[in-house]
Amino acid sequence: MKIRFSIAILLILALFGCRTTKHKIALPEYDEFVSVRQDSIPKAVLEIYGRYGASLSGKTIRSSFNLLLNPGKSAYMEILNPASRLTHAVSLNTEQVSLLWAEDANYVQEKASAQTVNAIAGIPVMPDDLLFLIAGYGLNFSQWKMESVDKEGWTLSRPPFKAQLKMEDNLSKIAISSDSGPALKIRYDQYRKVDNVSLPFRIYFEVPERKLQIQLDIEKSVPRDEPATTDLFSLKIPDNAHRLSLSEIYHGKPLLLQQ
Repeated sequence: MKIRFSIAILLILALFGCRTTKHKIALPEYDEFVSVRQDSIPKAVLEIYGRYGASLSGKTIRSSFNLLLNPGKSAYMEILNPASRLTHAVSLNTEQVSLLWAEDANYVQEKASAQTVNAIAGIPVMPDDLLFLIAGYGLNFSQWKMESVDKEGWTLSRPPFKAQLKMEDNLSKIAISSDSGPALKIRYDQYRKVDNVSLPFRIYFEVPERKLQIQLDIEKSVPRDEPATTDLFSLKIPDNAHRLSLSEIYHGKPLLLQQ
């Protein structure tokens, strides 16, 4: 009986060990990791639908979103209220970022930078990095340098930013820090296969210093049979719209979260 009991204990411990390590994978070489991700980026424009949630200092906003995305290059997002009415529209490329408040017909249009993206969307990263992050592909790795490696991932640099990447079955977590702005945490979850490529269908952004959390839940992602023209991703500004100055209206709270 003692032998049988000991064997049973060993089996339980073995099963428990397998469960706690099932998400660990052999870490690939960094250059291989980057090459595979770049090769998997679709050439077609993506049409993405889902749910948008944002929490700032305990106050939560929930909406739905429609997103046109050319990963790493351009994005146009519409945010809708529970009644499916447009509240905000955002246009972003590597040169320019714009935000429209649909009900007031007010808008801002600024040169795209880490500072203006942070002020408008609340996410302190370079524009090209954000255009990869929301697509589920991580960062614009061609602009980052690998500094060190550990058993879970890599430490990268892109002055003034540093990033720590953590791997599980797939790219799981990215922590970005900078001396010139607040730290940002990104988490990818609920991976699914899309054309034989694993992509996250839930993306979390967190800025702990601001008590800001943003969650994107992707419900549908399909290629759009249309060329990636400038007009496709441009903000549709009404004739009666009034342009505001970012420097005059931004006081620390992301403009996208202002009603």
